[in-house]
Amino acid sequence: MASSFINLKPEQIAKTLFVISCSAGKSLRDEENERWRDTIHQERYSKFQEFAPLHEQILKFYSTVEFDVVAQNLYRGFKYQHPLRWKKAWEVNRDLPLSGISRAIHRYTGRLYENLGPTIRQCLAEGTLTNILIISSLHGPTLPSDYLPYYDLTMGDFWRNKVKLKDKWPCWVRKLSGKRMRTFLSNFEEIHIMVGNEYKPTAMAIKEIMPNVKRWQEAQSFGSRSISMWGRELNRCLSMLIK
Repeated sequence: MASSFINLKPEQIAKTLFVISCSAGKSLRDEENERWRDTIHQERYSKFQEFAPLHEQILKFYSTVEFDVVAQNLYRGFKYQHPLRWKKAWEVNRDLPLSGISRAIHRYTGRLYENLGPTIRQCLAEGTLTNILIISSLHGPTLPSDYLPYYDLTMGDFWRNKVKLKDKWPCWVRKLSGKRMRTFLSNFEEIHIMVGNEYKPTAMAIKEIMPNVKRWQEAQSFGSRSISMWGRELNRCLSMLIK
């Protein structure tokens, strides 16, 4: 097996958008005392403001689930691996309006994120590295420097009308992406997708609206080791952009 599988020349990397998914593992630590509900409509905290009205709907929907039978039917992601996961998700998401916020690159703690070095993570937090886009089941297209609440939601969970989020987010991306999102995407000529199956439709929707894309590629999967390997490869590529 080759030691690296992202075959991009250094000059290509700056023009490549790497799309990764959020992670189930999340830090409880907040960076600011602001509440998520008060920051949704502020570009300082969330770059792609065209999605702000949707974020408000998502906040209201999941934070007002009153009955456990409803929660059990909504939170179906990881049901077979963690049968009682719905209970934690219900409790966590009911507190969304009062949740503190943290930048996405610091909120997510999964295996891909663990394999990003501290310098890379800091550059992503500061926005000096700009070619990473995270797909969040709560927040949709998310920059590493965007601020997120502490939450528990997966693409396997349901939205209204018994539709899974993995089926809604591609539609929302196509319908709601506006000037901010499309201007950001216009900076890139290539897209490299490093996500699992439930996030792939949203990643493909992002690719479809990229105005200047010339080449796209999906990261090779090596089973359960893939996520860690993707993190190491991403770290290697981004390191070439740091002077």
